[in-house]
Amino acid sequence: MNWDSTASGAWPAARLPRPESANWAASRFWPLAPEACAPKTARPLWPRAPSSAPTGMTASRATPRGAPRNPRPRPPPCSSPRRRACPACDGAKEAVWGAESQNLARDLSNAPGNELPPAGLSREARRVARETGLTCRIIRGAELERGGFSALRAVGSGSANPPQLIVLEHRGAPAKRKSAPLCLVGKGITFDSGGISLKPSGGMEEMKHDMSGAAAVIGALRTAALLKIPAHVVGIIAAAENMPSGTAYRPGDVIQSRAGKTIEVTNTDAEGRVVLADALDYAVKQFAPEAMIDLATLTGAAMIAFGPWATAAMGNDDKLVEEIQRAGDAVSERMCPVPLLPEHRREMRSTIADLKNSGGREGGVSTAGAFLQAFVGDTPWAHLDIAGTGWTNRRTPYHRHGATGVGVRMLVAWMQARVQQNA
Repeated sequence: MNWDSTASGAWPAARLPRPESANWAASRFWPLAPEACAPKTARPLWPRAPSSAPTGMTASRATPRGAPRNPRPRPPPCSSPRRRACPACDGAKEAVWGAESQNLARDLSNAPGNELPPAGLSREARRVARETGLTCRIIRGAELERGGFSALRAVGSGSANPPQLIVLEHRGAPAKRKSAPLCLVGKGITFDSGGISLKPSGGMEEMKHDMSGAAAVIGALRTAALLKIPAHVVGIIAAAENMPSGTAYRPGDVIQSRAGKTIEVTNTDAEGRVVLADALDYAVKQFAPEAMIDLATLTGAAMIAFGPWATAAMGNDDKLVEEIQRAGDAVSERMCPVPLLPEHRREMRSTIADLKNSGGREGGVSTAGAFLQAFVGDTPWAHLDIAGTGWTNRRTPYHRHGATGVGVRMLVAWMQARVQQNA
């Protein structure tokens, strides 16, 4: 599978972002211009168009009309005698890897649902792991049943493409320093029809983007491996398709989650929190993380409240939410704190089970977060609802129609800040 990044408005993975772009210039992924360490005789990285062009060309285009442009050259090799310590080279590499990983997240999210079912998402995760040195484990089939992932299996029960749990690990922490890992959890609904609680037909084609949280986790783990961030980082993705059929889960069903809590299904279209319940419980019990962040296109309420301009952030640890805010500000990805009140948790109680999976329209962003909070225990945890920022129909200096790859650079910035904090 090969989806063109330029189709979504992203810069191609093999190319560098233009340094004159205000958005990239402000980003931590463009700290220094690569020309700073280039030989004096090197050609400029982005040469201007020639003043005269051959017949059939214009001065503003160096190629015939309709022909693809040549890729921009990569930065020239560094001539610094202290090449290993050259900050400009390090900054350029960080810029390239960050841009490539965000483009990867965009491409995964833009992939059609028939081309990227849960098994396809697992293959992409394995490919990234092979290329970067990550470890990858796929839990599926009978192993998923033995592991008690009943909530994840229930959501995927209506599809011919069975659900899977993807676990990626970056073991970058020094061997002498034993510390709990950082966990990143992503919602990986590769297509969301709403299930029995079927969505309206208008705009349903955009539900291929319902795995944008999973795409961001894969992109962030890829960058962490390439940058050799000295930390143990775990990425967990709950991948499934939410489809209607004779075997699909129904409104009124009661599901037992991996944590042992029972969930009354009041709306099969509130499936993201159901699969995340098992993924969060697995992360807590299997890895006992130092801190945990989940990313999900979870609620339409977040789209109404914040639009495409901010991601809703909430959690059980105010310090962690503040760290995420600072990391987002550093890379121009705005995170807006949302409260989690006792009333939100009470709203998610069921009369026939421990929890219900939908609390209705009132306070939808916070009630969804309150549902997830029931599965994280005392682990420092934050939830990011990227429903409004995961994809866009608006054109910006570095976005066109489609996936944005939001969260990749923010997570990398957060991991780097955590490493410095614990040093």
